[in-house]
Amino acid sequence: MAVEIWRPMREMRRFADEMERLMEEFPFERHLWEPMLGARMRVFPVNLFRRDNDLVIEASLPGIRPEDVDVSVAGRTLTIRAERKEAAEVKEENYYYRELGVGRFFRQITLPIDVQADKAEASYENGVLRLRLPSVAAAKEAHIKVKAIPTK
Repeated sequence: MAVEIWRPMREMRRFADEMERLMEEFPFERHLWEPMLGARMRVFPVNLFRRDNDLVIEASLPGIRPEDVDVSVAGRTLTIRAERKEAAEVKEENYYYRELGVGRFFRQITLPIDVQADKAEASYENGVLRLRLPSVAAAKEAHIKVKAIPTK
């Protein structure tokens, strides 16, 4: 019998996927019932990896304009906020399907290392936000001279 390691985040993803599936089967159009859930923030997928001495974050934000994206770093916490606005040129009654989420999107990530936020770079291409956060330079080793104190 094989032993499977319990991974709580995998279980939470399964639960979220099942809830999403159940909500998709809800008998009314999504845009009718979703506002009743409150002002929830939608999340978006990200990649976080190390390249040389930098952290690189890629966030999938299709259909969101760069000026509607806000990025901040406080200590080891990276926060990305974005907003996809309603398409004003389409009237509600003209939709046959309406699955693209509109509203606010939010993601907060604990960074695995300290970064120099003031030297960060951000770019946005084809719906993908790319951040490059240089890591804090490793502290240089310092030798401390031990001074003997004469005994009386």
